[in-house]
Amino acid sequence: MKTLSFARFSSIIEGRRIRLSLFQSRSTLPVSAACLVANAARQTLSELFALPISLKLIEPILPDSAGWESIGAQALVFTVRGTHSDAAIVLRGQDALALVCAALGEQSDEPRGLSAIENELAARIASALRGALASICGSIGSDRIERVNSLEGYLTYFELIVETPVQARIGIALAREPQSQIVPAIKPDDVRNIHVRLNVEIAHAHLPAAAIASLRIGDTVKLDSAIGEAAHLCAGGSVFARGQCGHQGLRRALAVQ
Repeated sequence: MKTLSFARFSSIIEGRRIRLSLFQSRSTLPVSAACLVANAARQTLSELFALPISLKLIEPILPDSAGWESIGAQALVFTVRGTHSDAAIVLRGQDALALVCAALGEQSDEPRGLSAIENELAARIASALRGALASICGSIGSDRIERVNSLEGYLTYFELIVETPVQARIGIALAREPQSQIVPAIKPDDVRNIHVRLNVEIAHAHLPAAAIASLRIGDTVKLDSAIGEAAHLCAGGSVFARGQCGHQGLRRALAVQ
């Protein structure tokens, strides 16, 4: 989605500081939806590690081809098939190692590759996390996830940054952004039988709360409205129209302006 934004740096033009406007591609995946994924992933990891988990969310972006290549380089990529969209869980080498060591109750001081057993454990951690994607992918069909070699065909990407008990990043790639739901228009017949109480405010006055509390029958209140000032048509305490008061036949009327 193209959105209007402004350049990060400004220039001085004729004594004024100006930032140029431009259109940028931005993800339409709501941050609130990514937050649901983050909360579910935090709960899942907490159960796997039997430890409190602290993580933060990096908002969704739309990487270009070079960005996708960098994200998927030497990373473990596991696809998740959903009824609404497919997704991928991306674990870079050292991030996968940190998560595996946390699951085993170990620590890894130096960068190294994963053993065969650690590779299988990383896949099981990713499989456990697939349930966290239900809010953006819909119903997850298969009980097992599939490992792939690239992120070709994916559109949106965001990251979950695990801060404690280990430091690791979990990437989430989404193949399709959510589609806006089309809501049928409201027709006049849909509201024909709905009754709304309307009030016409011809004039008004502003009084302190103490003065209102001390009002008695017969007291005179000075109105602040000027003669000829428009009256207000109110519903539920909100003004939604203004007009002039008058008569139509034997009835009082308000001509909406």
